[in-house]
Amino acid sequence: DGRTLLASTGGDRTIRLWDPTGGQPVGEPLTGHTRRIHALASITLPEGGTLLAATSDNRTVLWDPSSGQPVSKPLTGHTDTVTALASIKLPDRRTLLASTSTDRAIVLWTTDRVPG
Repeated sequence: DGRTLLASTGGDRTIRLWDPTGGQPVGEPLTGHTRRIHALASITLPEGGTLLAATSDNRTVLWDPSSGQPVSKPLTGHTDTVTALASIKLPDRRTLLASTSTDRAIVLWTTDRVPG
């Protein structure tokens, strides 16, 4: 909706959204992860803002903060805990997503190859 929000996570397997100006939580926590969330990254897709979460169950999940729902099937490819995330806007307007893991691999996706 055009607002700037902060996202946080902890050992409770949820993602919480915050209003940075007032320090108050926004909406209900995003839930559904079965393991600890280790990293978050914000990305912008043509459909709107999205949040990327990396977890101990070897997956990366794209979330729509407005609806509180995942926007695709989990991104898989790692064999161990996903520990870090990054995104970069490509010159052709797609977004490159990168994840690293304790399996010592880097997995890359472009937004036109995210499973739906």
